[in-house]
Amino acid sequence: MVELHDQTTKRTNWSAYLFGCIAGIVPWVVIALYFFGVGSEDGEGGPPAFVYFILGPLFVFWSRSVFTMLLQYKRVGPRRDYLFGFGERMYVLLSLMAKSALARQVFGDALAGQSGPP
Repeated sequence: MVELHDQTTKRTNWSAYLFGCIAGIVPWVVIALYFFGVGSEDGEGGPPAFVYFILGPLFVFWSRSVFTMLLQYKRVGPRRDYLFGFGERMYVLLSLMAKSALARQVFGDALAGQSGPP
């Protein structure tokens, strides 16, 4: 939407960007409230420790995408030129890193305790 709004204008219209940030942060807030609130009433239970290690890097990669888009549309540094390499390539790279981190963490912890077929 940001690209669509800004094709014909000289000033950046930030409404789509802000809406996207709000729509993106709401699930993170809900997830954080759920995971950090589970088990706090009785002191027991809650998700396994590796879940907390999964949430951190995924949030970092998500927020990095938001920050990259902000710098790109503000035309800061090398991000002035979309073709310089900070355009779609950066988004694809961040997405790949987030998904590979998730796969490593999930499968690494899920398969760590298995010694062979049952």
